[in-house]
Amino acid sequence: MKIKSLCIAVSTSLALMGGASVAMAQNSMEKAKDATENAVDKTIDKLPPKRTMSRAEYSSEKDQIENEYKSAKANCASMTGNAKSVCHVEAKSDEKSKLADLEAKYKGTASADTNARVEKVKAQYEVAKQKCEDQTGADRSSCKASAKAERDKGVADAKAAAKTASAS
Repeated sequence: MKIKSLCIAVSTSLALMGGASVAMAQNSMEKAKDATENAVDKTIDKLPPKRTMSRAEYSSEKDQIENEYKSAKANCASMTGNAKSVCHVEAKSDEKSKLADLEAKYKGTASADTNARVEKVKAQYEVAKQKCEDQTGADRSSCKASAKAERDKGVADAKAAAKTASAS
């Protein structure tokens, strides 16, 4: 009877120790799996992004944007004075914005996206600044200062959005 009790106690002890070993092994395996997944995620984050368009598509769209600019610029020919200047600046700003968007779409990077946002803000500023030329004196100065403040705010917002996106 004593031997039977001793055998049961030893068997139970071995089973418990084996269970603890299995639990420790599973815990170690889970930690290794998590570490591997984190390493893979970090590697994937560093890989270059997939391009959303081919080089031929990019070239084709770029040519189309340039042709639209030439057409818009030709429409300005019949205008005079500051209206003509505003028309030219609007055409050039539209081209710059579209080219920046195209570049962001082609590259597919956060940096290119931020550059596109900043370029749009700068293009809007150029148009606003040219429209201020219709005014005189203090009104013109106030208009240009307001346009510059809007540009600075827009650029700061675009860069802040990029930092927020990269942090998450």
